[in-house]
Amino acid sequence: MVGFENKSTNSSQSSSKRINRTIIQNKQRPRLQEGYIHFCVRGNCRKVVFLDDDDKIEFLKRCNIACELYATKIEAFVIMDNHVHLQLITSQVTNFATWLLRGYSFWYNRKYSLSDKLFRTPFMSYCKFSEEWRLKSILYILENPIKASICIHPIEYIWSSYHLAFKNHGDKYNNPVLKEIIKSIKVDNTFISTHFISYNELDSAIEDFTNHRKEIENNSLNGASYCPEFNSRARIATHEVIKYINQSMDIKDFHTLNRKEQKELIIKVRQNTRASYSQLATIFNESYEYIRRIFRELP
Repeated sequence: MVGFENKSTNSSQSSSKRINRTIIQNKQRPRLQEGYIHFCVRGNCRKVVFLDDDDKIEFLKRCNIACELYATKIEAFVIMDNHVHLQLITSQVTNFATWLLRGYSFWYNRKYSLSDKLFRTPFMSYCKFSEEWRLKSILYILENPIKASICIHPIEYIWSSYHLAFKNHGDKYNNPVLKEIIKSIKVDNTFISTHFISYNELDSAIEDFTNHRKEIENNSLNGASYCPEFNSRARIATHEVIKYINQSMDIKDFHTLNRKEQKELIIKVRQNTRASYSQLATIFNESYEYIRRIFRELP
């Protein structure tokens, strides 16, 4: 019994030392505020944040206002279902992020009658100290929908700055959503234009970036022939599942459904879209086990 108490005490002291050491290290490494910064924020617990086009447009508008308030420029952006990437030129990234995320969370929770924490904290930021790092960061952002298997070419995904890179974009003035995106946010293309003179050159760079990423991922599998992220299995993208719910289910806000209504909707969505349990869990803010139990209990 004495030995157990000693082990418990030693374990507690060791844990306390680790925590204190982590706190000290964090104090010694303050967040860099100035430079060319890759900013990323995810939904809390990786849950889906952006449920419709209005959610995304509002976020872009608030990005634009935050840029004006804190002397910041956006070089690239992409809005995914549950996270956002921004490439910034700024001198006060924390002030920019705090104003943006707090204000948007308040707007979002009021819209959906929620009170939960919307974004994971702290947000992530990485300073790009060289021109090469800065360029790779922008290509990473523009290639993100391809990595997520949402599309095979960035032109197919509307919620990125790819469509704002050059003036001669064919769909720029024909797509009403893209028009709204252009009105909502300003993108500084100075750096892009010094490296590429057309979409053909930019497309080639993104393709090279994709091929290099896949090569690295394949090498990490030690010669395995199967890579889950790039298999041929047809799985509907999460944003398409949300779009299906909004268009087909005559429901203004599925967060307000009672338990029975929610369960019926989950079953119907699964039957009509073949959405995975993980996708349904993130969309409906429920646990994976709860979603799986619904379908295990079906007759």
